[in-house]
Amino acid sequence: MGNLNQKEQRLPASSPGDQKVPVLERFAFASGDVACNFVFGFTGSLLTLFYTDYAGVSAAIVGIVMLASRCLDGVSDILFACIVEKTHSKHGKARPWVLWMAVPFGISYILLFTVPQDCTQLVKGIYVFVTYNLCTTVVYTALNLPYGSMSSLLTRDTRQREILQSFRMGLSPLGRILVTAVSLPIVQAFGGDGLGAWIKTSFIFATVAVLLLLFCFFFTKERVDFRELEEKQEKKKTNKESFKVMLKNKYWALCLGLWGVMVLTQTANSTILSYYSKYILGNTNYVSSIYTVEQVAMIICILFIVPALVRYTGKRNLILYGMIIVIVAQLVLLINPTSVTLVTIVAIVRGFGVAPVWGLVFAMLADACEYGQWKFHVRNDAFLFSAGSIGSKIGGGIAAGMVGIVLGICGYDGTAAVQTAASLNAISIVFIWLPIALALVQILFCALYKLDKMLPTITKELAEREARGEI
Repeated sequence: MGNLNQKEQRLPASSPGDQKVPVLERFAFASGDVACNFVFGFTGSLLTLFYTDYAGVSAAIVGIVMLASRCLDGVSDILFACIVEKTHSKHGKARPWVLWMAVPFGISYILLFTVPQDCTQLVKGIYVFVTYNLCTTVVYTALNLPYGSMSSLLTRDTRQREILQSFRMGLSPLGRILVTAVSLPIVQAFGGDGLGAWIKTSFIFATVAVLLLLFCFFFTKERVDFRELEEKQEKKKTNKESFKVMLKNKYWALCLGLWGVMVLTQTANSTILSYYSKYILGNTNYVSSIYTVEQVAMIICILFIVPALVRYTGKRNLILYGMIIVIVAQLVLLINPTSVTLVTIVAIVRGFGVAPVWGLVFAMLADACEYGQWKFHVRNDAFLFSAGSIGSKIGGGIAAGMVGIVLGICGYDGTAAVQTAASLNAISIVFIWLPIALALVQILFCALYKLDKMLPTITKELAEREARGEI
């Protein structure tokens, strides 16, 4: 196993020591996001369907709970950013949280599925609110926020960070694929529609997630330590100052926008796919195949195509080109929106289109950390990487809440054999047109992003400053 006492091996930020990340460590780092995606993938695809069609919770209540929970998420992200910034252990700053939160993560995931029956909608709604926020607002935040900031602490080499994020975002969809493609078949194998089958299924995924998180912890190490530089500064950094600097960092805001809108798009599309497959295509089982081919296309693109192209296009331009591909693919769907074959082909093309955002946005956040240090003389990685956690939860929550509320307004009834024309029309509109609208928003964010060209100069100036003992 990896050396647990990493304190002696961590290098000062200005050290010229080798910060290349070995292949095994790249896989270990990526395994952390595979585990996180067991929750992110399920809450972004099947959770709404589980609540409405299996647990008997009304679509309107599900939507309200999802949206109301977003008010708590912003507070939890900033709170844990403050805590992580002050964490100093022999295992590092961010890495120990992966160990501390592994088991609570598994337990809170299982609790999502233990919705009580034989009670009122109000009681069910309260239970869903409590367990959903325990899992996503508290535990997921305490795990995913420090995990996200690890990449800037494993290495300061820009190319190594791009490779790390390619591994992370290339393998992370495996978690989403597993829960989306395999959940329903496993549930059926455990006896069908009863909650007991769902709880058994969740136990399997929770166990695998905990093991992946332990693999991530034991086989990674933080190589970067800014404490030596920070201790030399006359003015000590405070959480208040870190928070203010985060808000001033325009590239943090753009990364938050890019990631939040991407998660919103993916979550809305994955959530509505369950309904689209069931009522428009005529078979719920299509969810597994359609979702899987999109994710596989995205994985292939992130691992092999994005790293090859980004050297020539830059991060921003590659994301912009990807959004154009998404728009064209969705418009092609209008030719025959009830064709399973066409929907599958469009999903594959859309997977290639969204791959640059998934593969590059966290490398862009690491670049935003360098920009913030260069511009404001403050290093606040945990705060800046909160964009990943905030974007995931706000985007995912808004999408799931929006779908639930829209379906509720249109008269959707999960217990009915036939849905209203308004419900079917709403399902089609969200599935086809929402990704187009959100891709246009992504293109706007790309137009405002200028950091790619500035980064070489920033990196050089930071190296000179840190050699003088300045932050």
